[in-house]
Amino acid sequence: MKLFSRVVFVLLAVLVVAWLLYGLFGGQLIKAMYEERSVGFLNHLIHGRDIHPFLFYSEMAHEIAVQFSFYVIFVCWAIMLLGFLGRSSNGKAVLFGILWCLVIILSIETVLYVCKAGWEAAILKYPPRYIAMTNYGVAKPTPGRHRVSEAAIKTGRLIYDVECSIDQYGRRITPLAAEGKRDKFILFFGCSFTYGDGVKDDQTLPFYVAERTARYMPYNYGFHGRGPFDILAELENINFQSEVREKNGILIYVFIDDHVHRAIGSSSVWGWKFHGVYYRQAEDGKLVRAGSFLTGKPFLTRIYQILGKSRILRVLKISFPIRIRDPHIKLAASAIWQIKENFNAQYPRGEFYVLIYPSSQFGGRLIDYLKGMGIRYLDYRHLFFNNDPRFRLPEGDDHPSALAHKTIAEKLVEDLELDDAIKMYP
Repeated sequence: MKLFSRVVFVLLAVLVVAWLLYGLFGGQLIKAMYEERSVGFLNHLIHGRDIHPFLFYSEMAHEIAVQFSFYVIFVCWAIMLLGFLGRSSNGKAVLFGILWCLVIILSIETVLYVCKAGWEAAILKYPPRYIAMTNYGVAKPTPGRHRVSEAAIKTGRLIYDVECSIDQYGRRITPLAAEGKRDKFILFFGCSFTYGDGVKDDQTLPFYVAERTARYMPYNYGFHGRGPFDILAELENINFQSEVREKNGILIYVFIDDHVHRAIGSSSVWGWKFHGVYYRQAEDGKLVRAGSFLTGKPFLTRIYQILGKSRILRVLKISFPIRIRDPHIKLAASAIWQIKENFNAQYPRGEFYVLIYPSSQFGGRLIDYLKGMGIRYLDYRHLFFNNDPRFRLPEGDDHPSALAHKTIAEKLVEDLELDDAIKMYP
């Protein structure tokens, strides 16, 4: 038992010293690595300097330090357990069973990792300085023309290679044949489904809508990976009067099922969302900004991060929480309601709609909350099925194709009777 105690003491001492060194010199070392002033092999550990700010790597280092501490404490706990259970034959049997299960799990994880099972189906390639962080913590594209491509990992085939044109406000440009008499705006908010991943500037949802109406000027505020909290942060910080010249119009919030996962920070979004915007619900029911998921609810977030790294869970397509319950849907609906309130604060007579994307599984439950909140919606769940290859990108990419954007646009223009002005196109 003394041997076990000594080992635990040494490990905990190393952990304390490591934290002291990290507190004294960690920040300076990471900054030197970020600015490429450190030794060569350390500088090469940081990728994507043109995309991510220094704060991103600082938070990542802190996250790694916390995870390291967790593993050390877990090992200490296991050693102490070994010492206590080792006193009896029954204890040894229990401990042997626990260790054997851990060995099996780790072996399967290793095999799946080597075989690249559970990896992403494709790899994205972003150009330098394509993404910038706003002062309110939301990523958006930088102005200019950017070439974005994606290739399938298994086959190596190119899925798409497109140019994205971005205006001075970080919106994807919607090319128009003529502006005509466009005296109203139509704002599109959402994620990559709205932004138009994998399609050209003239193949996005905003473009096809604008093509079918001469009255509404389109603005594409969508971007990769956004969820309800990101969009809420945008609405709290955007002054439309300085970005949109039309005096009134419509806002379309494009909802997909993954927005619920992004609102609750589930393990399926562990790799890129936990540093994102987080809101907590106050006593009066209103959502208030509370840093990021890592700072707002650190314990559950770190558990989800660990679970999200499991190859076994990825292959089995298991995410935590396993079941999306009504409170999760309600949280997303509350964020959408607050988005609407922020929009109507600037445009009291503006129209707000939630577009429920085709094949949505959570859309029906969300609609129940939207009705109770008095929010208008467009139920397109059955417009088409997303597993139809005509309506998605090739090689397993689930993002919508140009045909999907066009089909939705035709339905939206018809339902909202937007095509009530001069006909620009036959």
